[in-house]
Amino acid sequence: MFLNSITKIKKEYFAFAIFFILIAVFYGNTLFNGFVLDDRAVIRDNPYVHSLEYLPKVFTGCIWENAIGGCKGKTLHYQPLHTLTYLLTWQISSSPWFFHLINLLYFLTAVLLVFVFVRTLTDDFYLSFFTALIFTIHPINNEVVAWISTANDILAAIFVILSLLLFTKFRQTGSRKYFIFALIFYFLAMLAKEPTIVAVPLLVFSLDLLFWQKLNLTPLFSKRKRKKKATFRFSWDYVKLFISGNQFFRKVGEFFKKEIKNYLCFGAVFIFYFTIRNAVIGAFGGLASEVTHLGSFSRIYYFFWLFWQYIKKLFFPYPLIFINELTEKLNLSSFKFLALVFLFLAFWVFLFFAVKTKRKIVAFSLFWIFIYVLPMLVFYNVAGDNIFAERYLFVSTIGFSLMASYFLNYFWRKGKTLKYMVSLFLFLVICLSFWIVYNRNKTWKSDITFFEANIKQNPNVSKNREYLADVLREQGDIEGAKIQWEEIVRRDPNWKYVSHSYNNIGDYYRQKGDFEKAQEYYEKAIQASDRDGNYKSYNNMGALMIEQSQYLKALLYFCKALKVDSLAPEPLNNFNRIASMVASVDSENFIFLYMDVMDGQEFKKSEAQRVFFKRKECLYDNCFYVFSPQLPQNEIMLPFLIMAKAFPEEIVQVSNPQFNQKTNEIAISVDKKYQDRLITFYFPTCEGVYYEVATGD
Repeated sequence: MFLNSITKIKKEYFAFAIFFILIAVFYGNTLFNGFVLDDRAVIRDNPYVHSLEYLPKVFTGCIWENAIGGCKGKTLHYQPLHTLTYLLTWQISSSPWFFHLINLLYFLTAVLLVFVFVRTLTDDFYLSFFTALIFTIHPINNEVVAWISTANDILAAIFVILSLLLFTKFRQTGSRKYFIFALIFYFLAMLAKEPTIVAVPLLVFSLDLLFWQKLNLTPLFSKRKRKKKATFRFSWDYVKLFISGNQFFRKVGEFFKKEIKNYLCFGAVFIFYFTIRNAVIGAFGGLASEVTHLGSFSRIYYFFWLFWQYIKKLFFPYPLIFINELTEKLNLSSFKFLALVFLFLAFWVFLFFAVKTKRKIVAFSLFWIFIYVLPMLVFYNVAGDNIFAERYLFVSTIGFSLMASYFLNYFWRKGKTLKYMVSLFLFLVICLSFWIVYNRNKTWKSDITFFEANIKQNPNVSKNREYLADVLREQGDIEGAKIQWEEIVRRDPNWKYVSHSYNNIGDYYRQKGDFEKAQEYYEKAIQASDRDGNYKSYNNMGALMIEQSQYLKALLYFCKALKVDSLAPEPLNNFNRIASMVASVDSENFIFLYMDVMDGQEFKKSEAQRVFFKRKECLYDNCFYVFSPQLPQNEIMLPFLIMAKAFPEEIVQVSNPQFNQKTNEIAISVDKKYQDRLITFYFPTCEGVYYEVATGD
């Protein structure tokens, strides 16, 4: 027994050494890479991870707080452990290589835990070894391991495995201390990344279903002998069949009744987490946040299409692509859609067969894969344009590795010849995976190398070019950035965010002093901005008008920018500055302002009647003219530009326009000396029109 224990320990140490060497060989060159993509915003330029004085903000803030100016209502991500790992790492070293080293140590920890979990669950060394080995070398994990910003994916995997490992120990020993630690690690997994909220309880349930016989479905799969009937007619057999079919739900009910306390504990941990989450990011924990999506029919199609894409990527990860070009044509009546639905059903038939034939490992692996793919099938719209990404498969790869290892282990035990074949197969797979991963690591060296490689690989993805252009501009290569913006416009003029490129080209010409070209591109940006709600198109045009001393035009553009985003600081400050300047015009220069407003260049008379005169009230030295505006939705009136003219041609300077929101009335004060004269009022709006209203006794 003692010698067997020593041999067992030596085998495990040997396995650990192999995993360490493989990770060092596969990913060692990532230590020479820098900060890439989000690394700059969430690490390099994020003061909240630079000093321990911000330690409380780990739990009271969010990883993107500094970059987006807050958390509540602005993000769906509450991942305190994501922030914490960067904060602690920065205290030791702010160099990119050290962050990459920490990522590799996290990955090694995840690999070792996969080995330990499978070994604890099955007591099968080779199955455990093969599972951890495939997980280590699978190329799909490259994005998560090589990119510092995805450390939260590895942390989530670590805590998920620890939670399942401790729950397994709880079932094996009955000790409640293991169950308590399983709950603690479930909580930590949620603090690392959101998909674990549902994944861990479902995986726990699948363990109970498959390994601990807490829910015994074997009788449901037993063969029933039925008498053959010559004709189809009503029989009690059909009633019995229906009743036996409902045994599944009865057994599930009995299971939950027996195990309800344990599962309620998971629910209590979730409620505690959700309370903290809601306090930090608001919007009912992010559930009430508005996110763009592709429509109901599209969601049905993409559910099945994404499922197939993720399954296919697990088996055939090459080539590795950061942003995939989305060219899928949606057609629910197409043969392709029917094929996608068939493949989805085939997956579940295979899973059902694995459960029925008591292939617990295969069934659990398929459960694992589906559970971790499911969030991106349902909530893919949260990811924005990049609805399919390799990093979303990181934890699913564990389930895939377990399933692949089951078949490798099966052949491994069939004799020496098959052992050699399995060894040769693994050797070839390791070599091929190394070639893919090692070369892919080099593209993560810097933003420029990364996006140049991705553009070469997939030249029609505009997002890649936009990222590259931003980096080139940041590094002072404005000409190189302009080439990328122009290429976006040429290749993809209907891209949702093409207004960004038009804006940037306009900025380029504005800095060069070519106002005519700048205006041309700003106008194109404005035409395209309706698709993405980009206020900057209007704001930039307004800034250009100021440089040409066309203040009223600038005012209109700033006003339209605020209609797109009423809280945007740039157009708000610009609008207030011009409005203050216009409102402070003295009486001597008021005539010129009147002429500018009424000359028909910036404001044109509306043919529609939207403002109605209601009454006149004179008191002391002033008369108050009261109007009721009935403007179209989102049309904004400019009160400081309201003009008046007394018959026949005397310009009247109005003062103190007051709007009563309750009565929807505007009261305008005019000197009492005009009380017996016909006065015509002009009400300009952001739309570049004015409404003319004549008043009199």
